Amino acid sequence: MVICVSENERRAGLAAGVCTADRSVVIRNAVDLGTAPSARGVEPPVQVVSVGRLAAPKDFSTLVAAVARLPKGRVHLRVFGDGPLRSELEAQTAALGIDTVVEFAGEVPDVRPRLQDADVFVLASLSEGMPVSILEAMAAGLPVVASGVPGLDEVVVDGQTGFLTPPGDAAALAARLGQLVDDSSLRNALGKAGRARAEAYFSLPAWQEAHFSLYRSLLAAHRPR
Repeated sequence: MVICVSENERRAGLAAGVCTADRSVVIRNAVDLGTAPSARGVEPPVQVVSVGRLAAPKDFSTLVAAVARLPKGRVHLRVFGDGPLRSELEAQTAALGIDTVVEFAGEVPDVRPRLQDADVFVLASLSEGMPVSILEAMAAGLPVVASGVPGLDEVVVDGQTGFLTPPGDAAALAARLGQLVDDSSLRNALGKAGRARAEAYFSLPAWQEAHFSLYRSLLAAHRPR
């Protein structure tokens, strides 16, 4: 049996011939939800956070370009992660005059405590499977702005738990970020809905039980009489 982390991954596996319909199943990724978060504040600058390897296909270049379109003093972007494109991205922020607005914080052993200090989570990837970073952001009660690529559209409900934007579109990404930067009530409402969705679909105990149930059914089917 092949376990896929999203419906999109299963479709890709079927198309590539690496699994079959009768021997594949979807069990979506999950996270430890922790305690329910409290409402965020309203004072600027709004703290935006992103997590990922500074390499393709995460497309942090589009995210940096989007932040450059927002009014200075209203937003601060903190990126957790490292990779081969770091110097290139730092040069881009300097060229755009936003090197004091964008902070490349490097790798951290656990990003979850940093999410408690954030107001918005963003992921501008050109392709994804089922990123744990978004699930952790939803568990932390953050609204999510993400690329509307297969996999991410199974996690973020556009207009309800966050926003989906066309991949590689800095203007569209900036527009959605601007909405959240300007409206703390919207941030809290979408973040609360995201937390509820994480509780309903992406909790670690349910993920564990889904695996155990699958293993039990497979063992039962092949147990000698």
